Amino acid sequence: MASATNTLNPLVTINPNNEVRFLNRKALSYNVLSKICWVALAAITVAVLAGCFILGSISGPLSFVWLGVALATPFLGIGASRLQGRANQYKSLAQIEKRVAAKYNALPQETRNRSVTARLQVIEELAKESFRRAHAIYRSAQSTHNQHLRGYQMTMVWHELETGFGMCCVQAAFLDYLSHNPSDQRALHAHGQFDFGSFTSRMANAVFDKTPGPLFVRQEAADQPPVPIVESGIIDSATRTFSHDQLTDDMISDGWRAGSQKAYQQFSAAARAGTRA
Repeated sequence: MASATNTLNPLVTINPNNEVRFLNRKALSYNVLSKICWVALAAITVAVLAGCFILGSISGPLSFVWLGVALATPFLGIGASRLQGRANQYKSLAQIEKRVAAKYNALPQETRNRSVTARLQVIEELAKESFRRAHAIYRSAQSTHNQHLRGYQMTMVWHELETGFGMCCVQAAFLDYLSHNPSDQRALHAHGQFDFGSFTSRMANAVFDKTPGPLFVRQEAADQPPVPIVESGIIDSATRTFSHDQLTDDMISDGWRAGSQKAYQQFSAAARAGTRA
């Protein structure tokens, strides 16, 4: 007979301290593999240059060998770069998980859904940090006279709000839903996927359709349009204070509450509909 723990979503039962160690090991592994590739790349480059210098003009079958080695070198460099990128990704995740672990350890052991509660607290902090960054860029754009530079800055604001603040709102909505439905085994990606369109398409939606583009969608079938789960309207509801020169902590908290609550209403309704389907 399966235990009650096995019927809960892994995010409800996971210990963030163990997750920090796992992510750090992954980061170290990818970092070591990347370094090995760079060393191999350097050795191949030196060998090719040395061979050309010693032998002078290379002819016959040997020339094809050296040509093959030279052509393979860029691919090794691309592989090393990708491995380093994965190492940096896991390192960033480990740093966030370390913050979750600190919150987790500070909570009483009897706290209900302790791991989810700790994760929600960190997501709120990350959302507020993103909100501050977006506001700083927005205020800078308002004082910029160059139209091209202002357009670029507004693109950066939108990107920060979607990939930072908006993602945090969706993740918080998922965790809120999970705290009320801990036995739902689905991960966030099983509910849908983030859909970040271009700044131009977002503005076209706002101007012509009068509706914000979707932030989080579910693809029901390959030949059908995606079903919006969370609309980008959560950003509109959260950024009404951007006209202020300075944001107070209360304004940022109000923005977070507005965005996260709107996201939760949309997400939970879509999640329940998805469960029934």
